Amino acid sequence: MHETSIQEMIDNYVEPFEEEMDQKRSRGNEVIQKDSIQSWLVCLGAAFLVGIAMSMTNCFGVLFVSWTHEFQGSRAKIAWIGAFQYICYLSFCPASGILTQYYSFRPVVLLGSILLCLGLLLSSFLNHIYLLYLTYGVIFGTGVSLLFMPSILVLPMYFQRHLNTATGLVIAANSSFTMWYAPMYEYLIRRYGWRAALRIVTCFLIPLVVACCLFPSKKKVPSLRDKGNLNVKKSLKRLLKNKEFLTWCLLMTLVYLWQLVPTFHLIAFADDIGIPTYISVYSITLMYGMDAVGKVVSGKLIDILHWNVHTFNILSLLTLAVSVTLLPLAKTTAHVFTIAAFLGCSLGIQSLCVIIITPKLTHPDDSRLAVTYLFAGLSLPGGAGPGVAAWIFDMTRSYHLAFLIAGAFFACAACLSILVESLVSRNTNRNYTTMVKMQEQLQISTSHNTTDIIINK
Repeated sequence: MHETSIQEMIDNYVEPFEEEMDQKRSRGNEVIQKDSIQSWLVCLGAAFLVGIAMSMTNCFGVLFVSWTHEFQGSRAKIAWIGAFQYICYLSFCPASGILTQYYSFRPVVLLGSILLCLGLLLSSFLNHIYLLYLTYGVIFGTGVSLLFMPSILVLPMYFQRHLNTATGLVIAANSSFTMWYAPMYEYLIRRYGWRAALRIVTCFLIPLVVACCLFPSKKKVPSLRDKGNLNVKKSLKRLLKNKEFLTWCLLMTLVYLWQLVPTFHLIAFADDIGIPTYISVYSITLMYGMDAVGKVVSGKLIDILHWNVHTFNILSLLTLAVSVTLLPLAKTTAHVFTIAAFLGCSLGIQSLCVIIITPKLTHPDDSRLAVTYLFAGLSLPGGAGPGVAAWIFDMTRSYHLAFLIAGAFFACAACLSILVESLVSRNTNRNYTTMVKMQEQLQISTSHNTTDIIINK
């Protein structure tokens, strides 16, 4: 994700809050001072929430190996636990944004912190796979969503001059926290067992609550519960009639269906070829380190050099296709780590392109909802991918076919991206032609009015 694109996505979201704050200013109530010390404290709290929530999600592969050994069940059943968590996380994004508008930020992130830790704590006492679908999948996944979306949407309330920097810091927490959380998670599981590890991780509730207290209260950011500013139905109808957006959704479905497969199954694949978990876990660290590098470097190139973001999207998808296709050929630790580096970099660039491109395909009034609706629509295919890959493993006793299918889907998505780019270019040219015609009509109308005034005089 790129800070500039995030700002474009939520500009319209913030406007109703800013109107309310202007009214508050006229009544002498407390007003947020942007780019202040308090602003950076909010940024710190948001980065902590995003880092903890997303790093736990990213490290499911570590837990997946332990549960496979513990329950001795099919990998498909166990993979669907993480899939349910991912589905709940993405599908609840629109509701999370709406709850933030209705009840302000602090209550929503506090509820998210409680649900996140409650899901982990309850999971540590269970002995049945299907109950983990509820505790880890639904409860924990909903908590992740309630922490992620408000942490992104709060930043424009507190920053103006340094908004890009603050957004970059919060988004980078996703990758940076995963880099150290994965080895720590693996150590706790190896030393104390996965049940004790989940209970220890639950202690993060205390710093999570402290971070939530850094978020603004209702006095600073009023809710929109009774203001009628949320026209969700009208926005959704426009999106469903938008051919470019629907084509983009189809493209992202192909990508997200297999995007999580390497993240979920890389450690299990390494374990199958004889690489110990305490070594292969650092492939996740390397992957998300390169993920952060890919986001920052490509974002700067797009921002400073004005390179075509669609070209970056196509190249990232092609890199994903090649990397995943070559993964079955990996036989050593060096092979796995090298492919993990390319996977991480391409995944980071592709996630950045999603946030940049999506708002540009929609009406300006829909940009604040387009990404959340896209994520909600991708929740089912995104969650189904790891489960399907695990089912293929159960049938063939190998990940080779699953990785080859994933590579084929990424290659098809790269080809479809070319079509999306052509649609966007055609739409841009049409809008430019319409704007030129409107300017010419305006000039003619102004000329006629001036002539009439002179004649009357």
